[in-house]
Amino acid sequence: MPALRAACPANFFLLRQRTTWSSSLICAWLIRAIAAALAPYTGRFQPVLILDASKTHITSWVFEQSCRSGIWLVLVPARLTWLLQPLDTHAFQRLKA
Repeated sequence: MPALRAACPANFFLLRQRTTWSSSLICAWLIRAIAAALAPYTGRFQPVLILDASKTHITSWVFEQSCRSGIWLVLVPARLTWLLQPLDTHAFQRLKA
């Protein structure tokens, strides 16, 4: 892992976990990383992060980190991905298969 991380560009993050990659702690960490990357623009723009309603996205820890980071969260209700993310459900469907 140290060699892989050293080979990555500065704006690239490499994560490795023993358990599932999707957790509220990882989600909160990603929100902080996004906030740090967007910091130069927050004086002119309001960051908005659109997430599906996964259990890992709707924890108090994730909401707290987004509030602290100044990022507004928008949750996409279940079964509306087809309407709100047509590229995900139509254009990328073949790539996912």
